[in-house]
Amino acid sequence: MPAALAPGQPVACVVPFGADAACGTAAALQLWRHLAGGHSAPHPRPDRKLQRFQQSLRAHDGHVAGGSYREIAEQIFGAARVAGENWRTSPLRDAAIRLVRSGAALVRGDYRRLLRGKHDD
Repeated sequence: MPAALAPGQPVACVVPFGADAACGTAAALQLWRHLAGGHSAPHPRPDRKLQRFQQSLRAHDGHVAGGSYREIAEQIFGAARVAGENWRTSPLRDAAIRLVRSGAALVRGDYRRLLRGKHDD
């Protein structure tokens, strides 16, 4: 939403017909259930993959907020773990960079893969 809504303010959802119409309809229904206070069905995706998507979005948010890759890695993997490695050659540095890139891809529209349930991760 571009701005906060007042309680009771009407909201509309537009789902364009096309290849992703079924995914959009399912997502709109899930959002409606959430807003109505109902419970969404558990997602069939394994926790590891869901965690990766969450980390990617957290990394992207940190990057957009001006955080360095090291700061992002400390938030995601823990400061002690990052401090225990030579940062320039650390696999955690590479992982932080990949997470920022995959988060940016999700924001650019790759999130639609989540709705379809088709992904390569």
